[in-house]
Amino acid sequence: MDTKKAYAVIKRARQILKSAKSRDVLQKTHQDYMNLGARVINDKRLLKEARTANTYYKRLSAYNYCVDYSIRSLLAKQDREQKSKAPGWTGTVKRLERAIREYDEAQAIKGDKPTDFEPKQSKRKHVRGLPPQWTQHYWENVDKGNKYAPVIALLLISGVRPAELQKGVQITFHEKHVVLFVTIWGAKCRGDGSSGQKERVVAFDCEGLPPDSPEMFLVRHYLAQPNAA
Repeated sequence: MDTKKAYAVIKRARQILKSAKSRDVLQKTHQDYMNLGARVINDKRLLKEARTANTYYKRLSAYNYCVDYSIRSLLAKQDREQKSKAPGWTGTVKRLERAIREYDEAQAIKGDKPTDFEPKQSKRKHVRGLPPQWTQHYWENVDKGNKYAPVIALLLISGVRPAELQKGVQITFHEKHVVLFVTIWGAKCRGDGSSGQKERVVAFDCEGLPPDSPEMFLVRHYLAQPNAA
């Protein structure tokens, strides 16, 4: 590669980075994006084969992140090599040129996204289709003597996730105000606190509830425990 062409490639790379949004991500997120982005670079069918919008945009985002990071890293490497007069700096520019071609392809793909995705199978969507009194009907058919009955009651009234049940939940009861408290440690939260709810407390006013309600069943279950206050 002659010097004139090399400088043209470097200039284009700088223009790309000038218009690109800087993204600060966690190291684990960076590694996940780079791994997934590299897979997409090697096989663009991963974008076309995405069955849901969420999967498609995740792959596309990782792809663009990987390309941008490659350009940024190669440009910095070339700059160091050129300043130190390393003989192989033009080789780095050739890699930078390939990264720019990948960038141009990524820009074209952005405007060519699929229009048909499989419907999202969300829990909320399916719950909306259930009868208004579905929890009551379900609870009526639960064997109250079964060892899992307290867990089922908790799932019905609080919506606690199975992963959160594995962590353990805390149940307390305030007799004076007839209130049941359920403390749940969130399963969908990051360690740095940037997303999710680490701990949430759900309170249920039990005053006037029928004795056979899942809330009152949990109250009786709690009070029957040896360490219940």
